[in-house]
Order: sequence, then structure tokens, then C-alpha cells
Amino acid sequence: NETTDLEQCLNSLIASKYPKLEIIVLDDNSQSTKTPEIIRSYAHDGVLFVAGKEVPDGWLAKNFAYQQLVDHSNGEIFIFCGVDTRFSEDALNGVVEYLKMQKLEMLSIVPRNEAVKPGRFQSLLLQPARYAWELCLPRDSSVNPPTLSTVWAISKKTLAKHGGFKAVKHTVFPEKYFARSINKQKYGFVLSNSAIDISSKKKLDEQYSTSIRTRYPALHKRCELVALISFAELTFLIAPVLVAINGFIFGFWTTASVATLAALIQFYIYGRVITITYRKTSILGYIVMPVAVLYDIYLLNYSMWLYEFREVLWKGRNVALPVMHVEAKLPDIT
Repeated sequence: NETTDLEQCLNSLIASKYPKLEIIVLDDNSQSTKTPEIIRSYAHDGVLFVAGKEVPDGWLAKNFAYQQLVDHSNGEIFIFCGVDTRFSEDALNGVVEYLKMQKLEMLSIVPRNEAVKPGRFQSLLLQPARYAWELCLPRDSSVNPPTLSTVWAISKKTLAKHGGFKAVKHTVFPEKYFARSINKQKYGFVLSNSAIDISSKKKLDEQYSTSIRTRYPALHKRCELVALISFAELTFLIAPVLVAINGFIFGFWTTASVATLAALIQFYIYGRVITITYRKTSILGYIVMPVAVLYDIYLLNYSMWLYEFREVLWKGRNVALPVMHVEAKLPDIT
């Protein structure tokens, strides 16, 4: 059901200077007739239109879409992106050259995000918080490497070696599985720059939907981990602010000083994440950390509640199987 964003994404790809580019677009059963019409209108530019099939049992729609794209491709390097992505003329050359120069089999790219207006304040909470989980936590790159699904590239041989998308039919983060499966020396996670100039302009409602769809599965749909993460965020990210305020009020100067230092470090780190997200410094970004943390706790718990008791929609499809539901008629016990 894409219109303007799809056209802008395709226009940026068609303008690419990469000489051996194959552009494949899958229409994943859009309810709107405009989407396939838009894709077909680019046929004279060499864009291949693929009409998506019904999603088989056991597959997530996005992963099945990935597999269909691979099945129709002829290239040696696959670059997956959403319609909110924009490429400069030299961006694809930069991606391929970087893969070859660093001898990588897979690459995740952090695009330069464009702030959404109106809703500028909310844009400081949604996308930066998502990036913070990948950029700020200490990670063992061979066990839990940082990844992003916005733009990522992988070689055809590597994808086939690790089972293709059939190996991750019901995995919310298929790119994380492949990044974890390959040799850590063969995987790269980079910020877009002048050589790999890739940007993203994602609407706030889509950012919100993505957060709801991914937050609970990111914790393996385990309620106890939701409680643990919520408690940890309150303890380590919110508590220092409260301790500092109370310390100064009641005269506990040493405690207040230590808590203030901890809080200032956290404020600075989140401000830097916002700068990385939008490639612009925001003064407001250096003071919104507590609000971002509380909002992240809300999103995490709301995501859990929807997955367990309601439904989670992605592109018009329910990707959650609720634990609690009404059976119209119970089976007879014999």
C-alpha cells in the first residue's frame, strides 16, 4: 500500500551510477491498486515487478517477501531496503566497494534519518531509542552483533550457505541471524557517510508500528525479560536523576554528586545517539533521555500486551498469535 515513498525510493535507485544494478520490487498483496501500477510504470527503467504470493503457514510476511525477491534475482550481492530509504548516485558503488575492500560477506548500514515534522519531539524518542539498543550496549559481536533492517547487504553465497530465508521463516530479525552466523570478521556495521550516502525518512506512525512489532520479539517473547528490562531501565537510567534531585534537596552531597555525574553521562550518550540518528546536533536531544526511557518502557510493555492478548498488525496482517482468545465452540470430550 505504498505510493509517494515508493516512487521516491525508486527514483533514487534509478539515478544510481552503479553499472550492474538489478532493481526488484515485490508487491506484497497490496489492497490498493496504486502500488502495482506505480511499480509497473518503472518497467521502462528496468525495474522488475514481482507479484507477491499468499504467505504460507509458518512464514512471517516480510521474510517470505525477502525469499521471493531472492528467487527472482540474478546478482551476487543482495541489498535489501524499505521504501523509506533514499540512495545518492554513488551510494551503491560505495556499499559494494566497502564490502570488497574490507572483505566482508554482510553489511548493515545506519542511514542518515530525516526528522519528521510535525512531531519533532516524538522523533527524538522513537528512532533514536531503537538505535540506542544497537549502538550503546556492550556486545559480543559473534553472539549478538548490532544490526538494522533499514538497509543491509549480504552476498548470495553467504545467504545460501546459512539456509536462506527458509532458515528464518518466523524470525522477526532475520538479518541478526545471518550476522550472528557468519565469521565476525566478515560482518560490518557502519554509519552512512559521504561515500555511502543513504538516508531514511520514516513517518512517525510507521516508526511507532515498527517499535510495537519488534520490541517484544526482541526479548524472545518472554514476559520475565520484559519485567527485568523495565526494572533495569528504571533502576539504572531513571533512578540516578531522582537520587540526584533528592540528594541536593536533603543535603546528601556526595550521593547527589555521584548520581548527577551518572545522569549527565547518560544524558550525553543519548544526545550523541540522536546526533548519529539525524546527523545534526539537537540541544533538546541532550535533555530528553528520561522521557525517552519512560516511553521505551511503555512501548515494551504495550508490545507485550498486544502480542499476548490482542493483535499486532504489520502491513494489514496480524503477526501475533494471542494467548487469550475466544473459541466459538469447544470440542466435545469423548
